[in-house]
Amino acid sequence: MNYEAPLFDRYSLPTGNLRCVCPDQLLESILSNRGISLYKKNPAYTSIIGLVKYSRMYGLSSDIAAALVIARRGMNLSERLPASVSAYLGVNPRKHVWSGWLKFNKITKTAAIIKLRHDYFSIPNWGMVIKDVVEQVGVKAERRATSKSTK
Repeated sequence: MNYEAPLFDRYSLPTGNLRCVCPDQLLESILSNRGISLYKKNPAYTSIIGLVKYSRMYGLSSDIAAALVIARRGMNLSERLPASVSAYLGVNPRKHVWSGWLKFNKITKTAAIIKLRHDYFSIPNWGMVIKDVVEQVGVKAERRATSKSTK
């Protein structure tokens, strides 16, 4: 039984002792050896929540504010929309909180006042920004409806 390895195996690096471990598995292994538990949380909308609720209040950058939101999720705390914003968005209270943040995110992307991420720091009242954008969208929809009815 004379077995020869294929040509590409002879020239490839020996990887017998190396393990292919994902960073998550490696972190879990290290923490479990030290007796620390790891909670995995969904990072959806953490940047926008952090920018709106905590960046101006505590003077945090967007990534630190997002980390604060993830830490609050780890403590099973909810991140609701500010009352002034949810009144104008018409958020259904039966739906998940993230549906409101999705609407908020879509509206802020179309707002003329917000061009860069740094513009989030200069807005003192989000309710007024959302109100202006929602009213502009409503006026455009009314114009489209009247133009279709006159044709």
